[in-house]
Amino acid sequence: MRPRCTKTDKEIDKAIAVLKKVLKIKPSLIELKVRLGDLYLKQDKVSLSQELYEECLKTFQEMGVKQDALSVFKKIVELQPRNLILHRKLADMYEKENMPVQAATEFKSLLKKAKEIGLNTEILILLQKIVTLDPKSYEEALELVQIYYKTEQFDQACSGSGN
Repeated sequence: MRPRCTKTDKEIDKAIAVLKKVLKIKPSLIELKVRLGDLYLKQDKVSLSQELYEECLKTFQEMGVKQDALSVFKKIVELQPRNLILHRKLADMYEKENMPVQAATEFKSLLKKAKEIGLNTEILILLQKIVTLDPKSYEEALELVQIYYKTEQFDQACSGSGN
């Protein structure tokens, strides 16, 4: 028995067809390519979405449109939740763009994953980043000080962040 095609599925198919036609005429409309990628994602066509997102990311970077590039890069990272390298790049991009809340959130996510796999050196670095970006991260600050004391880095422990 075949699954029924819902009205929403038909609407998505129609929207994809329209976007493809428009992009064939005017391929420079990068925002529409991002939207097309979003629609492919709704259809679980992850590889098509990622391909479009990567193309858009490259274009936004070449154009120097950092916020749009960051937004598209976040979509790429969300497609690969286990790719720690991409998560780290996203956190670093947030930090570079002076977006401390987003950077700290991403670093906290990385910290959790680093703890799960036991990446001790990375844990220390991530804790330092988090405490620097968000001085109100009391749990992370306490954990960082405890690590400094365990490793007899008393100067860093007294300063609180090691920076």
